[in-house]
Amino acid sequence: MTVRKSLSALVSSAMMVVITIALVPTVTFSQEGIEEIVVTARKKEENLQSIPLAVTAITAAQIENQKLDSIFDIAMFTPGLSNSKAFGRNTERPVVRGLSNVLAGVRFGVEAGAAYFVDGVYFPGDISTLSVNDIERVEVLRGPQSALYARNTYSGAINFITKKPGEVTSSSISLRSAEHGETHVNFSTSQRISDNFALSLSARSYDYDGEWTNLVTGKKVGDESTDSYSIVMDYQNENFEMTLRHQGSDSDDGTRALFLQPGNMNNCYPTSTGAMNYFCGEIKTRPIALNDEAFPGTSAELSALIASYGLPEASAMQWGFYPTNSTEDGLYFSGVARDISLTLLSMDYEMESGVSISLAMGAKEEDLATGSDSDHSPVNLVRNLFGGYAQPNGQCYPFCASAIEFTEDDSLELMVDSNQDQAFRWRVGYFNYDKEQEQRGWSFIAAYHDLLEQTSTIKNSAFYGMIEYDISDVLTWSFEARTAEEKKTLLEFDPTGSTVVDDYGEWDSETIRTTLTYTKDPNTLFYFTFAEGVKPGGFNGSAGADNGVPMYATETNENIEIGIKKVWYDGRLVTNLAVYQIDATNVQVTQPAPGTIGTITSIVVGEGNLGEVSGLELEVSWLINNNWNLAFNYSLADSTYKEGCDNYQWALTSGGGSYNISDPAASTNPNGQGTCSIKGAQFAFSPKTTYAMVLSYNKQLANGSEIFGGVDSSYESKKYAQVHNGAYVGAYNLIGARFGIRMDNGLTLTAYGKNLGDADEPDVVTRWLDNDFSRAFFSNKRRGRSIGVELKYDF
Repeated sequence: MTVRKSLSALVSSAMMVVITIALVPTVTFSQEGIEEIVVTARKKEENLQSIPLAVTAITAAQIENQKLDSIFDIAMFTPGLSNSKAFGRNTERPVVRGLSNVLAGVRFGVEAGAAYFVDGVYFPGDISTLSVNDIERVEVLRGPQSALYARNTYSGAINFITKKPGEVTSSSISLRSAEHGETHVNFSTSQRISDNFALSLSARSYDYDGEWTNLVTGKKVGDESTDSYSIVMDYQNENFEMTLRHQGSDSDDGTRALFLQPGNMNNCYPTSTGAMNYFCGEIKTRPIALNDEAFPGTSAELSALIASYGLPEASAMQWGFYPTNSTEDGLYFSGVARDISLTLLSMDYEMESGVSISLAMGAKEEDLATGSDSDHSPVNLVRNLFGGYAQPNGQCYPFCASAIEFTEDDSLELMVDSNQDQAFRWRVGYFNYDKEQEQRGWSFIAAYHDLLEQTSTIKNSAFYGMIEYDISDVLTWSFEARTAEEKKTLLEFDPTGSTVVDDYGEWDSETIRTTLTYTKDPNTLFYFTFAEGVKPGGFNGSAGADNGVPMYATETNENIEIGIKKVWYDGRLVTNLAVYQIDATNVQVTQPAPGTIGTITSIVVGEGNLGEVSGLELEVSWLINNNWNLAFNYSLADSTYKEGCDNYQWALTSGGGSYNISDPAASTNPNGQGTCSIKGAQFAFSPKTTYAMVLSYNKQLANGSEIFGGVDSSYESKKYAQVHNGAYVGAYNLIGARFGIRMDNGLTLTAYGKNLGDADEPDVVTRWLDNDFSRAFFSNKRRGRSIGVELKYDF
């Protein structure tokens, strides 16, 4: 779509909404308005309604009232953000405005395109174990932030703002218990040591027993556990502030609640033999049957169990593997164990001239152990015949995956701002990021246990700047630019220790964002933005080298956005609307490729793939009266490929043919109908529509206490597993409710419920393989209905 057509469509859509809003009748209110929210989305404190950005702020009060426990919960109430559990509390892949990547976090260097930050400091990796007890608010910035923020803000940025020590000494303790053995214990204290110095401490313990039974062992799976702490020291005087924060967490999650839909359920795209090669339709929840530990019975009893539930059976030998209904333990380690240590230092100094200097530094260390019975069945694949990797009975290969990663991240950002009270304002900054990672495999076989498999590094350095000018009292123009250089290295080793991959690459990028803001009056803001996003390229490792695609290209996008922010009726009604068009180039897609010794792996291909997303986001907050408040949001992200080629699309449409990436003319085409085109397909993992509603009630009692309650609902439309748009997880609607009393002595008692409709649609589905190497799909179970109670004491 051309820029002119995109702009025309955006203007038309925006005008229709403006006209609709303008027709709302005038109502007079006398009560106090909605509380204003101050955010740091542009790395300075601003009123949420005065910044020309699509930003959602989830406050600490919302987190506490709705019992939002993780980024997954927060995403449900944020327009334009989807974040589902695919692998338990591991490998998070946030999707902002429909822009996704199936291999993000799975293969080295592949990014989701939306980055996490803690107090503005880049936080790569997973953040679901972060204690929400420490969070003051979460700011979700939608649209490319590549010019002002750090790397991997191709589609947006998610910034977790932590609590600082308060002005007065205070403490809090809370105890929460819910069904399925879920418990939360939180403690925090803030101590004012002097007029200039304060510190705070917090600790949290979380446990969850899981609610699903593994049919093989009869034991519960999906259990989670995290213990975390933080200490914050803050010093400030008239023109200087320094904050030092250190936090740590120790998480130990058991076998993840993953189930398999086997290949014998495939119903579309027949091969030349008549067998169905894919599944078209909704993936629904199924039993969990994993040999994550030894089966407590005989092989005959296991076979009877498999048959009774219609689970995947052992099939004929494939590529040298003998599938067996084994009673032995299928893998060395099952679950997710993660230790994180994070230290943040920030310093801000303001000169007498109004010029300010800011320094932010972060250091993170993470040890991550993961293991999964990746055939998601009681079957073990044993005895490889291709030499050098012989597996005794009980050793699954290649579907057994146990490994440990050691990661160190360091970042530094220096920023200088001009006096913000002037009509012309500027900013310059420098950013540097270093990452080192080592991955080791775990195995029952001593010769292959703790074997170094891969080392990698990422180094990103960037200079950026911004100018902003008040053209008049109502019109402001700003321009941001960033130039960045990214360097990556990747070493892969075989079981003998020999190097099989030694890759080095550099990717340079330049991105801009320009914004025109029109402030009609103090309550009405219009803005127009053009922004560029960039997602660096990377390596496909040994699998890519073997298949002629050793690297993948940088993905870029151009985003045009028109926004309207309006405050009505003396601050009692707030409406924010953003309409946007994204055009993406070199869209990175996942493609299966033959790996070593008969395995199947995935690589990333993006060259020549074009996509677009057209959408809108609406947020409404209405203070109905002194007791009732209604919040509502809706998002549309209509994603589609304008051009694109996928080698497995060829395999499906050709009746089982093989697409040659390096030489398409050499591809096989059994039925003569093969095509690799994915033109018109919706992006994987990307819901087209979402909405959320929160209705809250508060009432002061004569004795000084307060009663409160509310209901909420969040909806997400179906999401496809892959670009073929065949298999998908169905739409879901989650309903929650709460009621409580807050007494004047500091005690608060709350009863609450989550997923009261007991929705069981899986979180997200992943294209996979069955034990006979036919296409299958696995997914993570969704938590069911849960009722709980919390007691909190503030003192």
